[in-house]
Amino acid sequence: MAQRTCTVDGCGKKHLARGLCGTHYNQQHQPNRHPRYERTCQACGVDYTTPRKDGMYCSLACRDDARTGTTFAERQAARAEREAKAALRAERLAALAAIAVQVQPFTPEHRACAWCGETHLASRDLKVYCTRKCKGKAKAARRRALEHGARGTYTWAEVMRLYLQLGGCAYCNEPSDEVEPDHVIPLSRGGSNSITNVVPCCKPCNSDKRDLGLDEWAADRKRRGLTPRSLSPHVRHLTHALLAA
Repeated sequence: MAQRTCTVDGCGKKHLARGLCGTHYNQQHQPNRHPRYERTCQACGVDYTTPRKDGMYCSLACRDDARTGTTFAERQAARAEREAKAALRAERLAALAAIAVQVQPFTPEHRACAWCGETHLASRDLKVYCTRKCKGKAKAARRRALEHGARGTYTWAEVMRLYLQLGGCAYCNEPSDEVEPDHVIPLSRGGSNSITNVVPCCKPCNSDKRDLGLDEWAADRKRRGLTPRSLSPHVRHLTHALLAA
């Protein structure tokens, strides 16, 4: 059996009753079933009719204006700006991806450690230290210099090179298994952090000298009944100002 449709010309909706669909049946037989109410839009002030008793806005655009505090044109402009930024971001990412494809992969190479001077195999382009231990020691030396506002830098390789030339501590001339760098003029006294102010010394001399100058250290050891110590005559890398001090 064929499905019946509305008898109104041009309407092909499903038949409900009396040869009519639901819409036309209500229009002809129940015209007041869905009454419309006169309202004034709280956003634009235009009078309009609505089937809702609690209607507040004449359109969705007016509703959005009231909720967001912006106009439709402003929201469209903001949306266009976001789309433009997204397109620019995508263009930049595509350009970076194209550059990344062109960059050749890094080939591991042998380098000298920036702190101890030992040769190591660098697996990255930015790797300049052979181990994390060397990296930490170099960082600690820079941090200590920054705390005192001292200029210059030195490396452990430079300190060990001087130690081998002197054959021992720069103060007591004795060889040691615990070599430490010592600032002839302490950083707290305005000394430089460069190799022109650094000598290799043993741990006992470094601990005993503390932050004293050479003359002060000699006087302090004499007061304590100890043999005064001074720089080895073979130390030649210090500046004239340091030698005079």
